[in-house]
Amino acid sequence: MHVSRLVFNNKGIYENWNNYVEEHPDKTPHHRAEFLIIINEAFGHDCFGFIAKDGIGNIVGILPIVQIQSYIFGNYATSIPFFNYGGILASSDEAKKSILNAIKTFAIENKLSSFQLRQTNRIVNEQLTINQDKVCMILELPKDMKQIGEGNAKKRAKLRSQAHLAVRKSAEMGISVSQSFGHLDLLDDYYKVFALHMRDLGTPVYSKFFLRTALNILGERATLTVVYWGRKPVGCGFLIQFDDYMEIPWASTLREANHVSMNTHMYWNIFNHALSRGIKRFDLGRSSRDSGTYKFKKQWGAEPKQCYWHSWAPKGGVPANLSPTNSKFSVAIKLWKRLPVWLTRIIGPPIFKRLP
Repeated sequence: MHVSRLVFNNKGIYENWNNYVEEHPDKTPHHRAEFLIIINEAFGHDCFGFIAKDGIGNIVGILPIVQIQSYIFGNYATSIPFFNYGGILASSDEAKKSILNAIKTFAIENKLSSFQLRQTNRIVNEQLTINQDKVCMILELPKDMKQIGEGNAKKRAKLRSQAHLAVRKSAEMGISVSQSFGHLDLLDDYYKVFALHMRDLGTPVYSKFFLRTALNILGERATLTVVYWGRKPVGCGFLIQFDDYMEIPWASTLREANHVSMNTHMYWNIFNHALSRGIKRFDLGRSSRDSGTYKFKKQWGAEPKQCYWHSWAPKGGVPANLSPTNSKFSVAIKLWKRLPVWLTRIIGPPIFKRLP
């Protein structure tokens, strides 16, 4: 068993890597080369791929990894940051063990404080600590929107009524409500909503350059959607599609539109759009169990898929606590919520690029 390391950038050809990903039963879109290229091009982080090959040169395992150097957390690596999935894909326990040993050696040689693997399955290894605080909410889309939602027909009818509240209220007020699906043409309006929502959450915002880079590299696989209340954008979502799978890694609605259930209205239209694209499985992203976002996603009929986030640190070290619940963030979050949006759009992206 031989493990080698690739350096990912926009100049490489990664057909063999992607072919292995596509054939693996535990694949996620985030294992594909495109996501490492997006991160490298938008943030400048070093992006690597560990590849295990058998004696005749066949790929039997891969690990995408991104190295980030942060003033807060030190020099660490994640597979992969900014998205929900990553970790090792392997065809055998031997290949998985070989890759794990290779990343540990890499970490020691490069003086990493720790690394994190965002697995969809658990790795049994006494040197790894595991965090199971998060789940990803997966919705198997019905063939008819009338069948969407958990529970009985009465509960589904109530959800439909809530989804159409914005339409009823806009008619009463003489204001139009509409939702557009597009690409780079919607980026400016998308970012207006996204930046304001992130400020309200107390979280530094991605740069518009990162989103533009993702749209350019993913091409037709990426779609933006924006909801307008009158002429004002009040809701937005970033959609990524691979075959009959779609995910929404980033979505926002403004608080001022909560009184018309704008979030429910937006997602209703997103699911309807997904059905028109032949989507069967929709990933609503990660949540903490029983949180508000968990319950919102659960009402559509989504079921939790456990996230296994494994961390490792050199002997005597402690893995970086990369969670927003880290007490280091509490004061910063309170202060961030008070900043003007224009300022967060300037100082937020340089901070966020160092946070996974």
